[in-house]
Amino acid sequence: FNPVQLPPGSSLVVPKDPAPLDLFTLVREVSSLISQLAVTAASLAVISRD
Repeated sequence: FNPVQLPPGSSLVVPKDPAPLDLFTLVREVSSLISQLAVTAASLAVISRD
């Protein structure tokens, strides 16, 4: 841990249920985002083909 001095009156927010980073969920979300960007880019390419 890294000791940090907090000034008086500071607020410290601690989540109730911290979820660790799940690699499968991260990969699924990123691949979904890339897929949506690819579809958007293809749609814009077709629309601007005039």
